[in-house]
Amino acid sequence: MNCIEGNLDIQWIMSLARDAQATFWSVPWSPFVNPFLKYVRDLSADPNAPDVHSISYLNAESEVHPAQMRLFNTEVCKLGLRGITVIVASGDDGAPGKEGCYGGENRECKITASFPANCPFVTTVGATQGPEISNEPETACSVKDPSLHWAPWDITSGGGFSLIFPRPPWQFRAVKKYLNSQYNQAPSYAETLGRAYPDVSFMGYHFEIILNGEPAWVTGTSASAPAFASLISLINGLRMKRDLPKLGFLNPLLYNKILAHSYNDIKSGNNTCCSGIKCCPHGWYTAPGWDPVTGLGTPRIDEWLDILLTDFTIHNPNLESHGG
Repeated sequence: MNCIEGNLDIQWIMSLARDAQATFWSVPWSPFVNPFLKYVRDLSADPNAPDVHSISYLNAESEVHPAQMRLFNTEVCKLGLRGITVIVASGDDGAPGKEGCYGGENRECKITASFPANCPFVTTVGATQGPEISNEPETACSVKDPSLHWAPWDITSGGGFSLIFPRPPWQFRAVKKYLNSQYNQAPSYAETLGRAYPDVSFMGYHFEIILNGEPAWVTGTSASAPAFASLISLINGLRMKRDLPKLGFLNPLLYNKILAHSYNDIKSGNNTCCSGIKCCPHGWYTAPGWDPVTGLGTPRIDEWLDILLTDFTIHNPNLESHGG
């Protein structure tokens, strides 16, 4: 699998999934080049590209030209047809996103989307918290006290609706249910017609890692997204041992009834806050089923394995995996 976590001038030895090779892909910064578009084009040109990719960096949707976002999305679609999965973090600044969170004390609170989390052909992953420290119920990862801006665990899982990409058909039913529910407390100015994200979530709070041989702890969708990508990489490996194709593009499968009862449904939390900077009056709230805070929820891995290690496409022809 492949992870993109930034352009750092240090050597990384990275392990995310046991017995799975990991590659760190770095794109040099340039004021004239969209790094995401360069990355995905270079990837498309690689005949031996890794099967699963995780991206943990985001732009505000308003910062990138719509044409470039659409080009990126098209290239990711092509990768899906090759059996390649692209996972993207939903961001750590809640519903306000980068545009609504940064830029000084007078920056207006908004509900904004992020790129490439907004793209229909990536799988976008939010973060949850709770069981990892105190065995509490799993909730959306969110700031508890914005005045404690120094706290190392202060992030809020991102989510919302794109103003650029229309809602893909595999999301129609799940998102409509949320928008028509009592849990949708969006302000009147919020646009909710576009691609909704995240798709799923994974644990991302007080996440233990080994750094320079010593234990360390991190928090964020930059932890939950690569951890979820590692799960997909391991499932791919098990499927290939059974002569089954790689999962490739995931989203139609994630929203299909075949996995409908295999999620931990997160029903507590919201994403009105930024990552430890401030909280805004509006945002999104968790709800039964899909919501723009935690998506469909977190996978119950044992149930996923029972389903995904079979040729589930025999009885679900619309879920045929791409690639081989």
